[in-house]
Amino acid sequence: MWLEKAMDHVTRPLSHGQMGLWIHHQKRPTGSEYNLPVELRIKAPFDIDALRRALQSLIDRHEMLRTTFHQDGEQVVQRIHETVPLSFHVVRLQDAEEADFHKSIAAEARSPFDLEHGPVFRAHLFIRSVTEETLLLNFHHIISDAYSIRTFLHEFGGLYQACCGNTDIPGLTTTTPYEEFVAWQERLLSGDDGERMRAYWHSQFVDHEPGLALPTDKPRTALATHTGSVHSVDIEMPLVARLGRLAHKEKVTLATVLLAAYYVLLHRYGDQDDITLYVPRHGRPANFSGTFGYFVTLGALRQDLSGNPIFLDHLQRVRHLMRSARSHEYFPLPLLLEKLKLPAAPNRNPLAQAVFNFTPEAVSSLGFTPCDVDLSGLPAQIRFCETDIWIDLDFRILASKESVRLYVVYNADLWDHSTIERLAKRYHLLLEAIAAAPARRIGDYSLLTPEEEHQLLHDFNDTAARFPSDACLHNLIEAQAAAYPDNIAVSCPLEALSYAALDQRANRLSRHLISKGVRLGDVVGVLLERSCDLIVGFLAVLKAGAVYLPLDPRLPSQRLRFMTRDAGATALISKSELREQTFGDALSGRSIEGANGCAVVLLDKDRTEISLHEVTPPHCPAGSLDLAYVIYTSGSTGQPKGAMIEHRSACNMAEDLKRTYQLSEDSRVLQ
Repeated sequence: MWLEKAMDHVTRPLSHGQMGLWIHHQKRPTGSEYNLPVELRIKAPFDIDALRRALQSLIDRHEMLRTTFHQDGEQVVQRIHETVPLSFHVVRLQDAEEADFHKSIAAEARSPFDLEHGPVFRAHLFIRSVTEETLLLNFHHIISDAYSIRTFLHEFGGLYQACCGNTDIPGLTTTTPYEEFVAWQERLLSGDDGERMRAYWHSQFVDHEPGLALPTDKPRTALATHTGSVHSVDIEMPLVARLGRLAHKEKVTLATVLLAAYYVLLHRYGDQDDITLYVPRHGRPANFSGTFGYFVTLGALRQDLSGNPIFLDHLQRVRHLMRSARSHEYFPLPLLLEKLKLPAAPNRNPLAQAVFNFTPEAVSSLGFTPCDVDLSGLPAQIRFCETDIWIDLDFRILASKESVRLYVVYNADLWDHSTIERLAKRYHLLLEAIAAAPARRIGDYSLLTPEEEHQLLHDFNDTAARFPSDACLHNLIEAQAAAYPDNIAVSCPLEALSYAALDQRANRLSRHLISKGVRLGDVVGVLLERSCDLIVGFLAVLKAGAVYLPLDPRLPSQRLRFMTRDAGATALISKSELREQTFGDALSGRSIEGANGCAVVLLDKDRTEISLHEVTPPHCPAGSLDLAYVIYTSGSTGQPKGAMIEHRSACNMAEDLKRTYQLSEDSRVLQ
């Protein structure tokens, strides 16, 4: 056992951040999403004995490296052991291929920790040749953070050189122990400041509906998965300079500009106005600047992007949001989640699913690509290893005077690498557009490269197909009814219609609409659930020479009313309950939204009257240049807008689909 020689210890409570990680570990003890593995290389081969002594010295100095975690009755405690042995292994892979060598390192980086039995820090030296040695230092997040690891690495540089030269090990300034931070946190949260912070965060999320609406390549499983991967891209320094000048002019930081752009990217990608992101803060009061431990806090920043705001206005709102979050940053996220009592979400983080992490020059050496650093006089190359991910999407931006690099860390169980590569490219394009025109509305920025724009406007739009120039959309259905009357035209769970039956029912309903005053070019709302009746309704409107307006009952009533007003609908096809739920008292007699003299056809109440009409098609005055239907946009960039589609355009699309997918009378299409 690792702790056989470590009998003496003191017991201390956990911080709220540590408690959150402990609870997660109990749910997923074999996970590695809270591993913090760092690869370190030096120019010369490692002196293994000096390496052991330097690392053991660091364990002796920093009590969190000698810690284990335990359930003690109803409490969880951490035991700080007086002495513990270094967990160190030399892995010799002299005959291994380079790919296998790196796979071995990656496997150890993802190896889980045992928080109860320890160790919570371990080291492996992988040796492939005298010129290729990699030291893997792996920390569990419950006892460390990036700031602590940076301190550890610089101390290691001095200690290792001293051990190699057999000189006295340098002393270090005494730091404030982590237990004092835990006590400080409890005093803060139990006082007036704690209540003020609690009230602030609760007000931000009292009406929160969790869920990031980003489309995924793979379905989200019932339980959360954590397979992590990374894509990186450089942000060119001339672009960074332009964004920096924008930040200076608007009296914000570069990080605020980049965060504001990230909000816009997610808004545009997911068609979502209400977006919450986690934004880490170092979480260290000044007197704990040298303490090794877990201090980082996650601020949950909720931003409203509705109304298609001007980017500069959105930027100032993000600035205000960041300042407010900073003044309340010491309230722990696990405690906030406990207070909010959000519904359980076993397949996602309950409050936010994306992170924005901007790391300035002071700690920018810790990235996913090798970086040359000086560790107290020891030249070295370091990088973070890829491991599992605790969140769906994490944008990490590392900035220095020489470079700015974006690392997109993502859940590979949700997205393909090619999708994330495009997402990073879209973000870069958005940054360029913002730098060029920051006063534009956020919905007006193009996220397409010139090549993609040409592809969409020309290649994908090359859909011209031969079809009768005077054809109307309903004529195509009538031709099918004549050629294949007994073939199934539309099938629903409770009903199926042949082409002949569909055509006859549409003819009767069309004649009924005409008898109620529907004329060429009138807009007729069709408010029905997905069913055979819905298709009959659309076809009947077309046969009457009118224009159908799809009204999805799942949409809010306010939006459906806006669509009927905006489109100038003069008639409605629906059923009694749907009409009442949607329009209520807004429908009076035979009018829609006050347009007197308009027909309201209720398929359930008027069924007998409709059935008395002839089954032959009525005379239809519509031509190919007349409108077939009006369909509304989502309204994500402002008020929804109605797109007016002519018969010839709809027929062209139908013929193109038939040709592209080689559809025949035997084909079946899921709608």
